[in-house]
Amino acid sequence: MRRLTGYLVLFLTFLVIFTLSPLVFSVEHFREFLQIEMVKRIQDLFVFKSYDVFGNVLLFIPFGLWLRSVFTQKNPNRSVSFWLPVIIGLSLSLMVELAQLFLIRSTSVVDLISNTSGTVLGFHFSNQIFRLIHWIRSCMPRFLRIIVTLTMALVIILIFLLPVHYSNFSKWNPDYPLVFYNEASGDRPWDGEINDCIFLNHALDVVQIQRIYNSDSWELEDSLPATFGIALTVPPNTGERPPHTGSLGQIIAPPMMETSQMTLLLSLRTERLDQSGPARIVTQSMDPTRRNWTLGQMGTSLVFRVRTPISGRNGSKFQLIAFNCLPDTEWHHVVATYNRGVSKIYIDGAIVPSNMNLSRDYLPVMFGMGRHAFAWLAFCFVLFIPFFFLLYVQIRRIRTPIAMGGLILVAFGIELVIFFLTSQPVSGVVPLSAFIIGLIGVGFIGLLRNPK
Repeated sequence: MRRLTGYLVLFLTFLVIFTLSPLVFSVEHFREFLQIEMVKRIQDLFVFKSYDVFGNVLLFIPFGLWLRSVFTQKNPNRSVSFWLPVIIGLSLSLMVELAQLFLIRSTSVVDLISNTSGTVLGFHFSNQIFRLIHWIRSCMPRFLRIIVTLTMALVIILIFLLPVHYSNFSKWNPDYPLVFYNEASGDRPWDGEINDCIFLNHALDVVQIQRIYNSDSWELEDSLPATFGIALTVPPNTGERPPHTGSLGQIIAPPMMETSQMTLLLSLRTERLDQSGPARIVTQSMDPTRRNWTLGQMGTSLVFRVRTPISGRNGSKFQLIAFNCLPDTEWHHVVATYNRGVSKIYIDGAIVPSNMNLSRDYLPVMFGMGRHAFAWLAFCFVLFIPFFFLLYVQIRRIRTPIAMGGLILVAFGIELVIFFLTSQPVSGVVPLSAFIIGLIGVGFIGLLRNPK
């Protein structure tokens, strides 16, 4: 019974992650659902997506297998009604779909049917499924199982590299104007002054930024790694609608698009610490919804948006907010860098603690799991738990330590690959998360190995 409990806990954990993330329940979401027109509401309930149906059926097949094991535990030949798994699978699926009404997720009758179908398939075809699993475990050559394990490790690494691949400037429009103190449309004014401004097509590191900050004047050094750089003397802020600077945008955008990196250095002073919008300090954009990049002010915070295939044409899906980094209305040196998804802001030569982390900030959102701390652990759980069990079944002796070591080794490999591609420091976030997930896996193994 203890083993069956372990399987149930494991299944419910995956079920919650896949169907109820990000677990931010609110009555407002249900009210928004009720405000939708009746015809549109009914249409949404019956939206058919083939990949959703396939995924839901696969997700609930293990639940059907578990049900079959529970009802035939004492008597394997026990006859069970066809409708029993239908009723239980439908009930569990209905609870999930009703809970989704209070989340930023869609409730669907199609999901209800596919979830129930998965339960029925797992229940009534359990013998065939278990025979297939036994055949794979007993008949698959050892070298083939090793290849499968290594392939899964490679797939995990490639998944972690997805943000690197899609964090590029291929969607930029060089014709967007470069504008200071406002949006090109004139409706996001910033009250402040800018003295010097430098654009580079390379992301400077902290040592290079500190060297520039400590120099007597901001100048383009020959030693900088950028292949393109331009320094501007920004005209004073007159408060009027900003001039169209399309030609300058056409000069700075193409070199940045070649490297998918950028550094913006400027000396600024804000007049007020209560500006919102965010108020545009400097931007290359056409209007408030279409941009290449933007540096703005929101209260005492700075907002840095960069358009990529995954951040959207507004760049707001993944934006860096440097909280409370403007302490006063004095002059400050501000540097904003972007390198393949890693955004950073420096104030007077010191990095602001808030920065975009490729793995932690991008991946849970890309896979629909939200932005909170649970979302990151949920994402790691989905990837690392199957790999942990796959490692475990390949080894005959001292399985648990070796499986844990293999999991952490892959996690370190992920961080090293990201480091070489983006120069993002090895933070230990992925290995630490892998270690935590490994401990959870050890707990599950303890439940599954003891049949009592």
